[in-house]
Amino acid sequence: MTSKRISGAELDLKVNPAELSARQRQALLAGLNHAAEETRTYAVELTPKDRGILRASAEVSVDPVELEAAISYNTTYAVYVHERLELRHRIGEAKFLEKAMIAKAGDIEAIVGKYLEKVFQ
Repeated sequence: MTSKRISGAELDLKVNPAELSARQRQALLAGLNHAAEETRTYAVELTPKDRGILRASAEVSVDPVELEAAISYNTTYAVYVHERLELRHRIGEAKFLEKAMIAKAGDIEAIVGKYLEKVFQ
């Protein structure tokens, strides 16, 4: 069994990754990708917008070896904007990715679960 903790959201997978078939592994990766994309979409809505560069830089990556998905922002200032609570934004807010992870925690588990249900039946 494996459990992953991600910025306030925990996904408890009741599977042993070493025992997954190729088909089950592919389903898990597809579910992780789908869940991460849903979370990225919500995080972008919360991301502060000046010219839109930060929002446009959000991307999802899935590691097929570690069976993990990540959402990242590809700008030099993403961490600064995310962490600085005292900054005021006309559009968006600080802690945009963290808030999205917390808000979508239940959805993440449900999405991944649906992908796994299909191959474990």
